[in-house]
Amino acid sequence: MYTSSIVTHQIEGREIFLHQISDFDKVLDDLVNKDPGHIDVLDERIPYWMDLWPSALALARYLIRHKELFFHKSIIEIGAGLALPSIAIAPFCKEITITDYLEDALKYARENCQLNQIRNAKFLHLDWRKMDDDKKYDIVLASDIAYEKRFFGEIPIAINSLLADDGTCYFAEPGRIQSKKFMDEILPGHFHSKHLGEERIQLNKSNAQVNIFELKKIFKTSQSE
Repeated sequence: MYTSSIVTHQIEGREIFLHQISDFDKVLDDLVNKDPGHIDVLDERIPYWMDLWPSALALARYLIRHKELFFHKSIIEIGAGLALPSIAIAPFCKEITITDYLEDALKYARENCQLNQIRNAKFLHLDWRKMDDDKKYDIVLASDIAYEKRFFGEIPIAINSLLADDGTCYFAEPGRIQSKKFMDEILPGHFHSKHLGEERIQLNKSNAQVNIFELKKIFKTSQSE
C-alpha cells in the first residue's frame, strides 16, 4: 500500500525491526488533494502514525530499562502507530493490546510484531471519542498523543476507562507548545502525576528531550454533611 523499508533500532541492548514508511510526503499530498467531503478530510485523518516519533523511542527505552515492573502485567498502548513501545515491552509482559484509530496503522503494527516475533499481542481499533471496551488493564502506554487540542478532553477519559483502579499509565511527552495546557491544567484534574525523568533522543538528524510521566487515578471521596 505504501512504500516502506525495514529499519533496525538498537534499544537498550535489543534489536527491534520496524517497517517504516518512506513516502510520507506523498501520502500527505494525496490527503490534501482528496475531495473536501471525503471522510479522511472531514475527520482530519492526518497519518501521523507513519512516522517514528522521539517519544515512542524514549518510552521504549524506559520500558526495557524497567522491564521488571511489567512482568505478568496486562498492557494496552493507545495511539500506537508503528507500535515500538509495545514491541519493546511485549517479551516481558503477560499480554499486550495494541490500538489505533486508523486501520492502516494497525496493519503496520501487526506486521512489525510479526517481524519481531511477538506472539502475545492483540490488535484493537480504538476511537477515544467512543470508548466501549469494558476491559481494564494494569498498564496503559501513551507516547506523544496530546498534539491536537480537539482530543484534549477525550484523552484523560480514554485512559481512565482503560486503566485498572490500581493501574499505572506511562505517558511520554516531548514538550510541545500546544500541549502545555493539557499537561499543566487538564491532566492534573484526572490523575496524580509523577515525573519519572527525561530521555534525550537523537532521531532523523535532530535532537529531542522527552519527559516520562507516571499517571495514577484520582479517587474523590465524598464528604458527609
